[in-house]
Amino acid sequence: MDKIKHLQGSKHHDMAVSLNNLAVLYDSLGRYSQAKENYLQALEILKELLGDKHPYIASTLNNLAGHYKEQRRYLEAEKKQIEAFAMRTSLYGDEHPDVARSLNNVATIDFSLGRYLQAERKYSEALELRKRLLGEEHPDVAQSLNHLATVLTVRNRPAEALSYRVQASYINDKLISRVFAFSSDSDRFALIEKLRGNFDLFLSLIYNHLLDSDSAKQQALDFVLKRKALTSTSLAAQNQALYSDRYPHLQDKFRQLGELNAQLVTLTFSASRIRDFTAYQQQLAKLEEQHNNLQKQLASEVPEIQLAEQLPNRYAVAEALPSHSILIEFVRFDFFDFQAVRAKGDQQWHPPRYLAFILPSEQPDAVQTIDLGEVEPIDNLIQVFHSQVSDSTKKTLGVAKRLVFT
Repeated sequence: MDKIKHLQGSKHHDMAVSLNNLAVLYDSLGRYSQAKENYLQALEILKELLGDKHPYIASTLNNLAGHYKEQRRYLEAEKKQIEAFAMRTSLYGDEHPDVARSLNNVATIDFSLGRYLQAERKYSEALELRKRLLGEEHPDVAQSLNHLATVLTVRNRPAEALSYRVQASYINDKLISRVFAFSSDSDRFALIEKLRGNFDLFLSLIYNHLLDSDSAKQQALDFVLKRKALTSTSLAAQNQALYSDRYPHLQDKFRQLGELNAQLVTLTFSASRIRDFTAYQQQLAKLEEQHNNLQKQLASEVPEIQLAEQLPNRYAVAEALPSHSILIEFVRFDFFDFQAVRAKGDQQWHPPRYLAFILPSEQPDAVQTIDLGEVEPIDNLIQVFHSQVSDSTKKTLGVAKRLVFT
């Protein structure tokens, strides 16, 4: 940044962008006073260079609002977020992804303050706007579905909330599949980390409100099994097959599939720069069709692709289990208290817990769940057990060695 300042002066667009980016970094490191100072400097430069209304100014206001929200300075956050929303509406009109993003962010502040009716209304408006502009299967739509599910849970509508979480999970599963099939390990881990909170919220909903619902437990196990398969070796195997030399005659098609996948991911996350959203959705649908057709052609010759496409659910698992056996699926999740109000200082996130899902063979609808309790004492017991087993094994091996060499 000092180099930019030296070359271009302290009041240049690139300087403002660098200040904003540095502020975001300071926020992530908890260095809030430095973050605020950089945001305010960036705003001052941008307003002097670009006037009082510009997309860069709206983005910086949005980031400053997020900065205040993380410090629980909600009224200040609300003021900046509303300012960003009004500026984006003035710049773009009512129909734009950035307007939906600001509306969603204002709703999040309402939720933090315990204004649940207002939050539900704004989340719903953001959801419908995103569907119109981006299509039914965009990651932003999944975000709105999950946010709406959270506020519906607080408003004692857990069954409705579950339906929204299931819809969101289908969209995110598709994104995971696309990223895992072609991306690096670092990109995969970054995506899973980004979506981890939704996994915890899904299971917190089941644990806190729906353990008496057979249908909810069935949907939860399907969700867990599918997410586990998506992030395991099947897609890694597909990735390895695509970049290995085992199928030299298919390398051109692999390359085409990778290029189509990259185009889909890039187009999906570039919606803010789009002007014609009808054409945007048509282009996405066209790329999706080309990708799917080519993947089907390759699947007939590449077993790894077939494996990656065969995601399990409780029906497939129950059928595959040996007769008179059961599957016990242990799941760890961070517990979220939906009734806690962050602005009042309530603790929303609580220590992680273990849930056990029990599935009998040939009975896909007979899913049971057991709350095993908080993770820490269980993990401590497991560690003690492993240590004792390890010591016992070493002693046994020592005796065996003495017997062998006597």
